[in-house]
Amino acid sequence: MLEQYRKTAFHESGHIAMTYFAEYSCQEVEVLVSGDGKTIMNYGNDLLLISAITNCIEYPEMFNNLPQSTKLSSPQVAYKVSLILLAGSISESIHLNNGIVDGDMEVELSGPDLIRVQNIDKLLSSIFKNHPSDFIQDNMQNVMMTFSIPEIWNSISVLAEAILNKEDMKLTRQEIEDVLLRTDYFEHIKKYM
Repeated sequence: MLEQYRKTAFHESGHIAMTYFAEYSCQEVEVLVSGDGKTIMNYGNDLLLISAITNCIEYPEMFNNLPQSTKLSSPQVAYKVSLILLAGSISESIHLNNGIVDGDMEVELSGPDLIRVQNIDKLLSSIFKNHPSDFIQDNMQNVMMTFSIPEIWNSISVLAEAILNKEDMKLTRQEIEDVLLRTDYFEHIKKYM
């Protein structure tokens, strides 16, 4: 079970790293006894739009009923959220592969993260005629490139270990941000924003 906890800690740390990269924050992260992860993000004023974008296939009225002014920011928000959703599986895969070898790596993307990214892709392709057909693959490459930066990967690794080393495998926002500050994560991501 320890290896499952480790995989989950890296998965959740990937989500968290990309969440801060996208200029959002994380309220709490926990690796549950079952081996699943639970991360509570703070998307600020974008929360309603993100809910509508990621659930647009099952509940199209959520997106359709948004004010036009909110819909206008949907492409930028959708892009950021897709990176956050992909980041968990990519971080987990980098951990399992002991790094990215020659820029190529198999990533198993499944479950709610995959469904939400597919929803984003479908929504954007229905709104924009020039939406790239390889949207998901391109975003996976962007996350891999970001996580291949040694300083960024170090922050993710230290965060995963901090989760695992906590007796209840749960970190608060302050504890998460302390780790990211200690590893200079915020300084490193400024170079790429």
